[in-house]
Amino acid sequence: MLKLGVPNFDTRNEMVTLHAYSGEGCAKILKSDPENGVMLLERLIPGTMLSAERDEMVVLENYIKVWKAIRRPVPDGTSTPSLTHWFEGLSRYRNTGEGPISLEHVELAEKFFQEVMETSEGPQLLHGDLHHENILYSEHKGWMAIDPKGVAGDPYFDVISFLINQLESKPDPKSILKLRVDTISEQIGLDRQRLLKAAIALGTLYACWGVEDLADWETTYQCVKWFIEFLD
Repeated sequence: MLKLGVPNFDTRNEMVTLHAYSGEGCAKILKSDPENGVMLLERLIPGTMLSAERDEMVVLENYIKVWKAIRRPVPDGTSTPSLTHWFEGLSRYRNTGEGPISLEHVELAEKFFQEVMETSEGPQLLHGDLHHENILYSEHKGWMAIDPKGVAGDPYFDVISFLINQLESKPDPKSILKLRVDTISEQIGLDRQRLLKAAIALGTLYACWGVEDLADWETTYQCVKWFIEFLD
C-alpha cells in the first residue's frame, strides 16, 4: 500500500512511529522516503474496519487486543511530540473568552490532565488516534492499527478517541459509552476514575479543537458531560 503525505514533521513522525511498532499490532512500514513523504506499507486484506462490526462486545474485545499489542516505550533519539503540547489548546481556547464549551469544564479538564500526569509512571508511545476506523482486519494477522499520529503520553489517553467514536448511530449512546468505560477499565486493568479523568481532559480538548476548526464538537462535548456524570 503506497501512502503519500506532505513531507513535513507529522509525516516523518508517523514513519518513526510505524518503525517503532515493527508490524506488531500495527500495519508494517516496508520502505520510507521522509524527504518526499512517501511510505510503502503492508496491505491489510480485506481491510475491513472495526466499525463494520455490530456486536459491541466483539468490538471491545478486538479493540483491547490492539491497544495491548501496540504498547511501546517512546523511541530513543526521536523528537516524538508530547501530549502536553496538545493540551496547550485548552489554554488557547480559554484565552479567547467564553464560547460554547463551558470555561468551567475547560478548567476541570486542565485540572484532571495535571492529576493524571502527576500519577503517571512515565510517558509511553501512544497511537494518538486509535478508534474504529483506524483498526482494520487482516486475514493473516487479525485486527491491526493504521495511521498512528505518534505522541508521548500516559497510556490511559490512548483509549479516549475510541470511547467517543461511533456513538451517533446507537439507540442509547450513553449506555454504550458507559459499557465501553466499564469493560475497558476492567479488562485492561485501568483505574476507572483515572480513566474518566483522562477522558474528561482529552474529550474537552477534542471539543475545543472542533470549535476552532468549525467542525462537529457537540457530540464530543456531550460525551464529556456523560464522563462527568460517570465520575460523580
